[in-house]
Amino acid sequence: MNKLSLVKVRDLALERPMTPGLKPHLSAASGLVREGDTVYVAPDDSLQLGVFDGPAPGHALRLFDRPDLPTDEQERKAVKPDLESLARFETSRGPMLVSFGSGSRPNRREGVAVRLDSQGHPGEVQSIDLSPLYQHLEKSFPGLNIEGIAPCGDRFRLVQRGNGEDHQNAVIDLDLQATLASITEGKPLGPELLVSQRRVDLGQARGDVPWTFTDVASFDHGRTLFSAAAEASASTYEDGKILGSMLGILEADGSLGPTWQVEAPIKIEGVDAVATPTGWNLLLVTDPDDPERAAEMFSANLGPV
Repeated sequence: MNKLSLVKVRDLALERPMTPGLKPHLSAASGLVREGDTVYVAPDDSLQLGVFDGPAPGHALRLFDRPDLPTDEQERKAVKPDLESLARFETSRGPMLVSFGSGSRPNRREGVAVRLDSQGHPGEVQSIDLSPLYQHLEKSFPGLNIEGIAPCGDRFRLVQRGNGEDHQNAVIDLDLQATLASITEGKPLGPELLVSQRRVDLGQARGDVPWTFTDVASFDHGRTLFSAAAEASASTYEDGKILGSMLGILEADGSLGPTWQVEAPIKIEGVDAVATPTGWNLLLVTDPDDPERAAEMFSANLGPV
């Protein structure tokens, strides 16, 4: 596996805490999207989206109309919506950001869509009911844990993180236009949207700890870029020791392409790729699994792949 060096861009500091009583930073970053000069970041332990314009501290965009989450870490984990993904989609009504809950608990089967105006500014926020789809997927993946979503040609791609006891990483493809139509019309997402699902073996890091998906992003020619982490935990709920992260390409059919191991011992949970004249510029965000620590943003460059 090739090595990939990262350059730190910033800590994800905020103007004020997302929850009163916590520190003014975004901690559990789990997905990101670049929209012009703005970077949107989804945290998995909050009801808000982080919005970052340049190097200044970011601000929060409220996604859920419900009381603030508890400040106690375990109480917070039990009730959070667990947004583990963020992607940009083009629809008949214009662009929108979409984020899905992981589905690892019954209270984590909700997503959100955020409309963007012509300048990329956020507008209407809409709830997405994922229950019918997730209940169906649980028949194939009892340890359901959806960690990333992305447009992929005519597919709406999801990645299942295999950090449960059976370690089943998978690529799950939905019909893109039908899925976006359901979201736009406010309909629950159901199993009729499924096109294919494919298990993917990412191999193992040291100590027989498996690599498991943490995010996915659009790439080129029907391919997607993914991030994965080696985390010593056989649970979709409890965190474990991080042994490292990797990036890789999923081919158009969902099979595994080239991979790169990140040199720094960090947990990458979100990735975004933008084409450049010489290859690809990547932005990545981390989850330190510690609410006292700010998540970090890194950049990296890939040549032609």
